[in-house]
Amino acid sequence: MRKLANGEAVKDYPKGSVVFEQGEECEAMYLIVSGRCESRHVDASGHLITAIHGPGETLGDREVMHQEAYLSTVTVVTQSVLLRIPAEELRAVLETEPKVAGRLSQSIVRRIVEARGPAAGKRIVALHALSPRVNERMLGRRLADVLAEITHRQVLSVHFSPGPGGTELGHGAEIEGSLNGEFQFSRQVREVRRGCYELDIRCNEAEAGHVAPLLSHLGNHFDYVLVDAGKDVAQPVLLECLVQSDLTYILMQPDDQCLGGLKLLMSELKTARGGTYKHINPVICADSFDAAARFGLECEKAGWTVHSILRDYPAADSFGGIDRSPGFTTQLRRMAREIGLRRMVLRST
Repeated sequence: MRKLANGEAVKDYPKGSVVFEQGEECEAMYLIVSGRCESRHVDASGHLITAIHGPGETLGDREVMHQEAYLSTVTVVTQSVLLRIPAEELRAVLETEPKVAGRLSQSIVRRIVEARGPAAGKRIVALHALSPRVNERMLGRRLADVLAEITHRQVLSVHFSPGPGGTELGHGAEIEGSLNGEFQFSRQVREVRRGCYELDIRCNEAEAGHVAPLLSHLGNHFDYVLVDAGKDVAQPVLLECLVQSDLTYILMQPDDQCLGGLKLLMSELKTARGGTYKHINPVICADSFDAAARFGLECEKAGWTVHSILRDYPAADSFGGIDRSPGFTTQLRRMAREIGLRRMVLRST
């Protein structure tokens, strides 16, 4: 890998980029240095199989070794750094460096074993409340509890804030480009409940560029990362948190302020990030189902489909006792199952 890795081979790939498509001639193999990619493969029976790949994993290795067309379509899920290794150069190395061939074979075998097993996938999920009445941090903690309970995996909640305390976001600059390195935040992360951990990050507008490598690093060491993008976080940092997440839940109340805030947020994402907002899910937090339904229609008129409705949600001035409502717990479990799903087998249409 060191022989093949030169300055021109390592490139940044923005979210949404297509690395290669199923059926294309295989011209290169790719090594994920940072970020995450999604592969989609339509099998002979017409099923769509999806998998998520992270730092240290290779893409297109089997196709290079067997000299066949790409078997899947790979899309960049979060801003990523990939090492592109031309197929011809790689084959030349394989002929002279048997150890490299062995490692690639091990990678393929490991992937087959994982595909057959029940292993859960890794996800980065963001929560952001447009209403000051919704306590997204408390909601995120309860969601982390349910997610850990359902998946039996480790969940890290990351709280971004501009105020004092916490770890500086600039610390992420030290991990950018690292591959399979040691966890850089072992001293800052605290275990708050079984399977649930928390990390406080202090940030400012100038540090928005550190969000992508930070989340990529955290996602490489935890099964699930829940990002609490607080109301007071600088807008550039907020946008990066939303863009670099696999799923984003926007928590709103059924009022004009939240509808206007959603319109502004989507407009900023479209302008600054090329329209990367299909993974963003509006969630209505309301005491009245009728009010939520009417607000949902307003959102649909504006072009956004409401993901769900949360009743008995945690208010900004609440400190506990908000998670025992059957409806609230049921909806949280639904969200947790959605987050915990890794490989989806869907009927192709």
